[in-house]
Amino acid sequence: GGSAPAEAAEAAEGLVFIPGYNTSLHWSLVRVGQMVAQARLPFRITPLVFSWPGGQTISYHLARRAALSAWMAADLLSMLQAMHAAGVAAVHLLAHSMGAMVLHTPAPALAPTLAPP
Repeated sequence: GGSAPAEAAEAAEGLVFIPGYNTSLHWSLVRVGQMVAQARLPFRITPLVFSWPGGQTISYHLARRAALSAWMAADLLSMLQAMHAAGVAAVHLLAHSMGAMVLHTPAPALAPTLAPP
């Protein structure tokens, strides 16, 4: 038999994209797909999208409130914990625009686990 690529022996990593305001799940998936293809990420990195109710044209304030909410923080932390339980050793977070606000509330809980790149 053949041998597995050297990358397969490396620990699994995740790339979580958190889209901004007024960004549909479909558009987020398209953007992540483009990014993965153009960046030529190693196979050990699994891209995911954290889809949240990012609003539409007239719901900016509702989306902002959701982005900063405790329930949103709990959902994101739950996703990250599930990834860890599934064997993902490292997670890269990529947030765009209001998606960065989604990281604001759970940031203190994430701080002890953050390591310099």
